[in-house]
Amino acid sequence: MVNFSVVTDSVYTLPPELDVEIPVAQVSIVIDGEKTIPSSQITSLDVVRLQREGHTVTTSAPNPQEWLRVFKGAEEPIIAITVSSKLSSSYNNALIAARLSKKEVYVVDSLSASIGQGLVVYHALLLSEETEAPKAVEILQDTTRRTRIFLSVGSMEFLARSGRIPWVVGKLGDFLGFHPILKVEDGVIKKHSLVRSHPGRYLANLVQNYEEPVIVGKVEPLKESDTLLALLKEKGIEVYETYTCPDIAVHVGPESFGVAFVEKR
Repeated sequence: MVNFSVVTDSVYTLPPELDVEIPVAQVSIVIDGEKTIPSSQITSLDVVRLQREGHTVTTSAPNPQEWLRVFKGAEEPIIAITVSSKLSSSYNNALIAARLSKKEVYVVDSLSASIGQGLVVYHALLLSEETEAPKAVEILQDTTRRTRIFLSVGSMEFLARSGRIPWVVGKLGDFLGFHPILKVEDGVIKKHSLVRSHPGRYLANLVQNYEEPVIVGKVEPLKESDTLLALLKEKGIEVYETYTCPDIAVHVGPESFGVAFVEKR
């Protein structure tokens, strides 16, 4: 028996080995401004294929009605974990739905996305078996502050289009010939560094002072992602690999991959 239900939005990503079936508020994927489908009906591989074919792919956050649907179907108390409030309106929409639901709902801003958000969900699931909801919220808020994501993107173009990183607009030329390494810090995507080659090896070196498990996420099969995974395994780290959610693939684009972990206290 669990002490609370865990729900989230579809921006979270967990490998099958760590994931369980939980209620999910769906992000909408919009293709060429016309066709709209739930995130659950498309993969990151589909997204990057569409992008390479020249289609415009965007996202729309779960609205309050979508969150309300999720809350109505979950047993209370409920802990809802959302993508960073600084990257999406999902968090605020979940707060609105929580009030409308008239249920005992706690909304936690993951300050993260994709595999980072997935780690917060993973910790929430563990806590649900041993901790009451109010205390679990306190612990999870600490976990969000210690969650680290580093990623290598194939191009800054898609993040610039989405407006998630306004600092890059007009500076795309600065990244020519380099692999941009980004990080999510305080819920915001920031530039970490630029490397000329071997981004997988570079990311592996950034995994320090970690709690296990560590997660590697990729939008498509990539040799550099394989390198990252292999190097982490060589260190004896409990690491899992997965494809990212399509919602994130929309914003980072082809040839992108990354690693997430929770830093030790």
